[in-house]
Amino acid sequence: MMDVSILNMKAPIRWINQYVSESVTGFGTAADEKVRSLKDYHKLIQDARNQSKGVPYKAVIKTAYRPKMQGAYQAVFNDEILVSIGTKKNAHHITLWMSTVFQWDDHKWQLILFHGSMPNLNTSSEDTFHIEEATKKVVELEQKVAEKTAEIQERNKALEIETALEKVRAVAMGMKQADDMLLICKIISEQLTKLGVQEIRNVQTAIFNDRGTYMNYEYYAKHNKTIVTEVDYKGKGVHAKQKKFAQIMMHTRKAIYTEQFKGAQLKKWYAYQKGTNQLTDKFLLKAHSLNYYWFS
Repeated sequence: MMDVSILNMKAPIRWINQYVSESVTGFGTAADEKVRSLKDYHKLIQDARNQSKGVPYKAVIKTAYRPKMQGAYQAVFNDEILVSIGTKKNAHHITLWMSTVFQWDDHKWQLILFHGSMPNLNTSSEDTFHIEEATKKVVELEQKVAEKTAEIQERNKALEIETALEKVRAVAMGMKQADDMLLICKIISEQLTKLGVQEIRNVQTAIFNDRGTYMNYEYYAKHNKTIVTEVDYKGKGVHAKQKKFAQIMMHTRKAIYTEQFKGAQLKKWYAYQKGTNQLTDKFLLKAHSLNYYWFS
């Protein structure tokens, strides 16, 4: 019976019929391996053979042949079986415990009950109910899930950023005149919003010249408005922050400059812009702060 069931994957399955009862019951090593008939037992064997097809396979019973008799008509076996699947680095070794009950009936011994299991070789009787083991596995699993989730989120974010960049590049490559810069500002604003940047006031592109002015192409998200203005950066009455912005941007191609206006500073900045040819943004009257991020 063991030869056909697990030791020899090439033995004809029909041979098992003489050793297994029509009403055999038992459990295999998987949760859904529940046998209630000879037909179920046939399927159990066939499934195992299908899974091991084309893969080097070897199974050996480690225990001696020693049936334990229960009266004159029942015999019980408890076997330890070592299964090796694959070769070399890809070899996979499994230990199986198989308990079987045979009954003498109609002048022959037949399997009436069996139970298979795969012991965890890293456990011991000191943790009978595997509580410590289970807790440790849960912690390890949670850690792995957290790491994997973070990795996936990072990849997804990188893909989202790359997709956003491609959309901006596509518009930039289609530029034919200077005013097309306005569309680039708008698409940048839209893509930043999709990436989770909140409260975007405007996106602007400043192109400096030697006359002391820069052409400012702007898209105001809260107004859904585009505007082009020529702005002074070193003339009389120019705001100190505006001069600093121009100096830093023109100093190097890798310059980054940030500025924040809050409270009284923000009110003064609003009053200053109101006296220039720049857009007077009434949203600033209610804003907690205004933050600029400039990149050369």
